Amino acid sequence: MITVIECIKAVTELMEINFGSAEMMNKDVEKGYKRPCIYIDVENSQDEMAANGLLQQTHGFAVYYFAENINKGFLELLKIRNKFTDILRGRIMVAEDFYIYPDNIIYDISGIDMALKVTFEVVTAQEIDDLDENEYIETLEVNIKKE
Repeated sequence: MITVIECIKAVTELMEINFGSAEMMNKDVEKGYKRPCIYIDVENSQDEMAANGLLQQTHGFAVYYFAENINKGFLELLKIRNKFTDILRGRIMVAEDFYIYPDNIIYDISGIDMALKVTFEVVTAQEIDDLDENEYIETLEVNIKKE
């Protein structure tokens, strides 16, 4: 079963391919970072069983792009926003024959810290892996002694 971890990896690879000059952050951005950089976060997740017996998972992604210069860069962020529009319009390959489709895409540009926040949802529906690999008992013999 494909997990949110594989989805994060696929989004990360997509960002690396399209924004190669921006460093991918994999730690808390509060600890400091070199600009330009990208930080990916999963803000919320939800699991529910669909009527057809599939596990439906919804994951809320947030991708932060920090412009090269904190004092100027609004035009850079507008260009990056357009690039996000292009790359999130299509499907993202997670595994062979498994794709995710970003939905409900929202862009938020902050002129204070020259950052772009792109949020979107990803919904997956999959069969649950059968974790019980043990054989069931077919015949049970019981000897009970009465005292």
